[in-house]
Amino acid sequence: MFTYPESIIDDPRGTLGLLGSAWTHYYGDNAIIIAIVQANIEILRQQRQNLEEIAACASCRTVPRYHTERLVPMELRLCDPTERTVFEGTAALRQLPILVNRVTHPTVMLQHGAHYLVNHKKQIIFERNPFENPDIPKIGDKIYMWGMNVQYDCNYCYNSWGFLLDLPKPIAMTEEQYATTTEIVFDCIRNGTTISRVSRLAGVFLGIPTADGVETVTGVVEDAYGQFVATTHNIYPMPPGSSLSVPVGVKIEVGTPLTTGLRVKSYVEVESGWSHGFLELDISPSADDAGLAALLARVVPPQVTINIVSTGDA
Repeated sequence: MFTYPESIIDDPRGTLGLLGSAWTHYYGDNAIIIAIVQANIEILRQQRQNLEEIAACASCRTVPRYHTERLVPMELRLCDPTERTVFEGTAALRQLPILVNRVTHPTVMLQHGAHYLVNHKKQIIFERNPFENPDIPKIGDKIYMWGMNVQYDCNYCYNSWGFLLDLPKPIAMTEEQYATTTEIVFDCIRNGTTISRVSRLAGVFLGIPTADGVETVTGVVEDAYGQFVATTHNIYPMPPGSSLSVPVGVKIEVGTPLTTGLRVKSYVEVESGWSHGFLELDISPSADDAGLAALLARVVPPQVTINIVSTGDA
């Protein structure tokens, strides 16, 4: 949730009160004092954000998906002079939650999803023509606004962990999928392959949801974005054309495939804490996903056998 003012230092009067009377006594121009102090506060806030992201990169489980900039001056140019609501973004842009016309006490505050959208081409599409708003600065075919909590793709996951595996991120894979893949591969290297890890890894590559933990399936829900598998702890998106493969009310383990398209058969025995055996992955994409079916036909057979030898869960 975005809140403004976030604290007392977002209010110029509050900032001035924190400084004490000496500053206003010796320096007559309060506006300059407030501007200097607030600028330095924002610099310190961004430095703290950067340090927190660097610290999170120390583990493949907590590595940030994107880099966050608290305040970004944005010069937005029209893509087409005849289309007054579509503007160019940047290739690295991933999230643009808030746009304001000025940093302190903005008179225009636009929210993603309500007043504009960012499409897959990184174009910013406004609901209304921003040139008609007198409070938005503009010159020629450009408007000037401030983005708040803007997120950019800085390849944190690859630069921190993926390069160790020589595993570049596929173009079609999201940062979340790539981070999950990297985490599972490192777990397999450190602790060995297990049923849950292998099935989760297959689910990531195939776009098929698998359980993140021990939970119970409660049903299928639907909204404007598609269908989702609901459990007692999570909501998982369902691939187009798929159906639920686990009965409602059943308790499932980590890595259990939740929809049609992937089935895991295990032939594993546990002896003295060690797991020995192999898995079979039955891969059968939905009829609606002809592209994935064609790709799998060239890359892997319908059944994939994977050896399991580990000290972890079977």
